[in-house]
Amino acid sequence: MLNSQHFIVLSFIFFIFAIIQVCLIKICAMKIKNTILLLMLCSLPFCAFADTPIDTLALKIHYATEYIETTNQVGFPAIDRQVLEIGNHSSKYYSELTAIYQNTIDSMRKAKVDIEIFVDYVQNTDKGQTYQIYKNYPQDGQLTWNGSFYEKIFFGYEENLPTIEWEFLEGDTTIIGYPCKKAKGTLRGTDWTVWYAIDLPYSDGPWKLCGLPGVILKATESRGCFNFTAIGIETAKEIVPIIHEKRKYQKTTPLLYQKELYIFWDNQKGYINQHILGDFNSKRDKIRLVPYLIEKYE
Repeated sequence: MLNSQHFIVLSFIFFIFAIIQVCLIKICAMKIKNTILLLMLCSLPFCAFADTPIDTLALKIHYATEYIETTNQVGFPAIDRQVLEIGNHSSKYYSELTAIYQNTIDSMRKAKVDIEIFVDYVQNTDKGQTYQIYKNYPQDGQLTWNGSFYEKIFFGYEENLPTIEWEFLEGDTTIIGYPCKKAKGTLRGTDWTVWYAIDLPYSDGPWKLCGLPGVILKATESRGCFNFTAIGIETAKEIVPIIHEKRKYQKTTPLLYQKELYIFWDNQKGYINQHILGDFNSKRDKIRLVPYLIEKYE
């Protein structure tokens, strides 16, 4: 017969055993999750598998960027470091943070690093926005947009360079040593105030902004949710190509991509399960978000 002391000891042993089982289950689940993440990431194409030089670099401008992606982020913008590469006839705009992240991921894949190191880097590294914008490419007067809102789901579209009716304003200033003039204009429903440097005679700027007699070094939109400020400029001292990065993009239009954004943010879990895992029976995401658009296509 068990006395009370034996019963207490056995209960304590069973309790400890139960805790150990729970911990082992959690560890196994984490390893399975990390393995799935690794398999998903390893299935992604390398960043540049058929890159095309489109121009030769003349000027490289670094921007500190603030942006939001969904309405619940208003007042709490994300931070990015972005780059404008200007050539003789074309330009490229992209996130420096994302470029560094992607190059590191590619190197880690090739080196076949340990899964724990790989997953830790993926989960704990800051990434910026995932688009690239090419102005006057593939032809003069055209703009090419390539990007994604989730790993492995890439989109691309072409459109005409935007025509912005700029209004010149009082309010000259100096940005990173360059005298700048002030202007304002509207692009697809978003009002912009910008400062451009006439000493940098390129009709270009961050994101899709362009059309002034000098590079735009600072741009703020009226809602305060998107801001670009130049923090550094490099003049090319050797021949460096501007590269168009090739991927297997789903060809789309700006309006169709905008609709896809709404679908994604409304049900991220379901969208990812369908497009990444091929699971069309997953439950919808409990968190429903609304994209906050930098421009709106009608």
